[in-house]
Amino acid sequence: MDFDARKRLIFFKASANNQRRTYEALLDSLESPLSEALRFARCIYTPESHDIITTFLPAIATGIGAQNNIQPPGYHYTEVAWPSEALALVQQIQGIDPATSCYLLLTLPNVIRQGEVGYWVSNYPLFVVDFAFAKQAIPQLWSVAEDFLAIVGCQLEFGLIIDHYSGYLEHDPNPSEIVYQVARWPADAV
Repeated sequence: MDFDARKRLIFFKASANNQRRTYEALLDSLESPLSEALRFARCIYTPESHDIITTFLPAIATGIGAQNNIQPPGYHYTEVAWPSEALALVQQIQGIDPATSCYLLLTLPNVIRQGEVGYWVSNYPLFVVDFAFAKQAIPQLWSVAEDFLAIVGCQLEFGLIIDHYSGYLEHDPNPSEIVYQVARWPADAV
């Protein structure tokens, strides 16, 4: 094993161990039954989570994904000034079987470079839960999500990604100077 491969392996192991520690702290901070549901959810750690995250991040006006930037059917992108407006947009996602598996990503992952390659690394593991749980848990999870939340079908058949940037919308300025970017599909949106 060459030096770069060894360094990358150590980075992956350290990242996954950090995700395990923050996962335990997250569970301790949440109330039951939410903490119990996440305790039994499947968790995907770095580096495996990177391959999944690149399929839907970044989410921008033209689509999703780091490599192909696809626009799923029924894709809508909106910028709003208030978190309550962003969270309410989940109601536009219609026709999804509540038992459908999805990825749940809390907090915006960082892109960490290893040589010429960048990896998406989140504070928490990528959770696999059903859509009904994810949709119901949004209000409680938002408090730990640091203005970022992604709920994406495992086959990319649906999604809600809320991100943010510093700024304001002229028509609805938020004194906190945060603009929420919301990508969702399929959506009944105007």
